[in-house]
Amino acid sequence: MEVYEHGIRVSCLSPSQIVPTPGVLHHHLMDGRDPNDAEGPEVLAQAIVLLATEPLDRVTGRCCCSQAILKEFGWRGTARGWGADPTMPGTGYAQI
Repeated sequence: MEVYEHGIRVSCLSPSQIVPTPGVLHHHLMDGRDPNDAEGPEVLAQAIVLLATEPLDRVTGRCCCSQAILKEFGWRGTARGWGADPTMPGTGYAQI
């Protein structure tokens, strides 16, 4: 990567589960879903902090899901949803 030598991190992060944002609620995307199947914005925030503070060589170039990377690095004991659940490999955007 052309920015690596400058210590710049390049990563991609996706939520592991639906995040009930105002837009999600407005478009009724939570209708019929169990509220426990959603993740709060604080989970994404914690994953962003992880990507910004872990050693560059461990996180740059990663395409990851929030809960899965938090569990992988030991920041979270359990993980659910995309990238964490073996029946849901990949991400919501690029399913394997």
